[in-house]
Amino acid sequence: MSRHFALLPPETFKLSEEKENLFMIDSEHRDGLCFNSVAENYDRYRPGYSGALFREIVRYADLTSGANVLEIGCGTGKATLPLLDLGCSVTALEPGDALAAVARRNCAGCRNLRLLPVRFEDFDGEGGPFDLICSATAFHWIPAEIGYPKLSALLKQGGCAALFWNIRIPASGDPVLFERIQRVYRKYRPESRPPEKVGLSRYSSCLKSLARHGFRRIQVRVFRDFFTASAEEYLGLLNTYSDHLALPSSVRLPLECELADVISASVGRLPVENRQELYLAEKE
Repeated sequence: MSRHFALLPPETFKLSEEKENLFMIDSEHRDGLCFNSVAENYDRYRPGYSGALFREIVRYADLTSGANVLEIGCGTGKATLPLLDLGCSVTALEPGDALAAVARRNCAGCRNLRLLPVRFEDFDGEGGPFDLICSATAFHWIPAEIGYPKLSALLKQGGCAALFWNIRIPASGDPVLFERIQRVYRKYRPESRPPEKVGLSRYSSCLKSLARHGFRRIQVRVFRDFFTASAEEYLGLLNTYSDHLALPSSVRLPLECELADVISASVGRLPVENRQELYLAEKE
């Protein structure tokens, strides 16, 4: 699967007024630990993060080998391994035992990794202050009133935060196929909204939160890549998202069946845009 990332120009950014940490899912799945039950599929189907994104973090934070880094919610290590490859000393927090086990396997043989089975909210700050705190597709699970003050408290003066997310857009370059897919969602999940094709996602509200909590030099970088997925691969990806995991089988199964039919009947492989939003900030 060929993946080429490109940096979007700043003028394409359009901030959303939506608030982070709002999920239309049941209480059982209002927790990042819902992914623990699908750890192997999470590792198999979730896209990783581009080398260009990490190079931008290094440039912005002026990281050098041996930098002291805290990673919030490392999952299966999709961002952990690139940080270790940069020569960083990483303290990775992951309360999910199955996710952490996959992360240890993926990072086997790597030095300078300390993986702790704890939530960021409960982390005592051991090993800090940190040069850099990263969170890959995880920071939205932390209540804002806890997350941003603690982010600042655990960074050294002049230390940097790098918060980033993957946002998938199925058939973004094919309006007909895109509409067919959205029609299936409207049928089974009328409360859901199609992904934004331009501008930033709902996570853009973190920019205001960073500014309110004493961060400066706040910047956004957006990267895009494109890949194709079979119906099986796309449904495997869907089944690693909290809102999909929360659906009752009476809704999820026919939804998946119709999505598979749309993909198979159109092109056989679904083109997917993977947009990576990187939010950078420096502690004053």
